[in-house]
Amino acid sequence: VDVHLEMSGALTLREAHALASSLEKRAKEEIQGLREVTTHIEPYGQLSQAVDLDQSQLAQRVRSAASEIVPAEAIHSVHVWQDGTAWSASVHYSLPGNMPLTKAHALSRQLEDRLRERIAGLQRVVIHTEPQEE
Repeated sequence: VDVHLEMSGALTLREAHALASSLEKRAKEEIQGLREVTTHIEPYGQLSQAVDLDQSQLAQRVRSAASEIVPAEAIHSVHVWQDGTAWSASVHYSLPGNMPLTKAHALSRQLEDRLRERIAGLQRVVIHTEPQEE
């Protein structure tokens, strides 16, 4: 299993690695048959404390573009943030739990591609797909 971890840039490498190691250990304990967990650690962008008009408009554009790929009601969280001069976006949405993973992943790729196509300068896109609650 490969895991991408975003943590506070204020952590030291030692602190971040200890947290990642703890997650790896816990995953191996909780998931039967899991032999290998590889983590990639990097600092996350800071969410702006005050939402200015530009950020609000960008979040709306992200939500609008995402709703072209998945139903608007499936989207339950959109965050945009600026790290230096680069913008990043995170979209969380739900799909039917019985959908094949290959199809769910294909939708996520389409969503990411659509966001990059519609929003110039969007550096990082994080897509989080969850099964719908029954």
